[in-house]
Amino acid sequence: MKSKVLLFILLLIAVSVNAQKGFTYSNTKDARMFSDSIMVNSKHNYTFNSDDERKYGYEITYKDTESENTYLNVMFGISYIGANKDLGISGTPEYYLKYIKGNFLDLYPFWNKYIDSKESEETILNKKSTYIIENGIKYLFDKNSDNWTISITNMPK
Repeated sequence: MKSKVLLFILLLIAVSVNAQKGFTYSNTKDARMFSDSIMVNSKHNYTFNSDDERKYGYEITYKDTESENTYLNVMFGISYIGANKDLGISGTPEYYLKYIKGNFLDLYPFWNKYIDSKESEETILNKKSTYIIENGIKYLFDKNSDNWTISITNMPK
């Protein structure tokens, strides 16, 4: 139990620091730690289900332990810093949060704590969508069919 509390505290610190950086990570291990912090703060009891890394994306999926059809998905895009095809330089991968998809009650605590604490659960549920733009980044929280999604997009300068 003590180790779970310590892990939770460390994950909160990692998320707090990275919230100011646009949720970017230098490797899959750090991206996974961030993803685990979302799962730990959710209302449902999730366990790690799978992860999948491709050239331009890294997706982590968690499965609800009490429901066969409830999942939490965290998707990272991958950009290659310093890459130059013409010079044969592959670049250094950087993992940036693209979206989180799942149940409203699982995503709202993250939205409320790290992105925008001004709107209540009821307000967002009634509007079915909300967003803020901060430092050239658009944070969108909206309903898509049966799921809710928090997506993060760099705005054109």
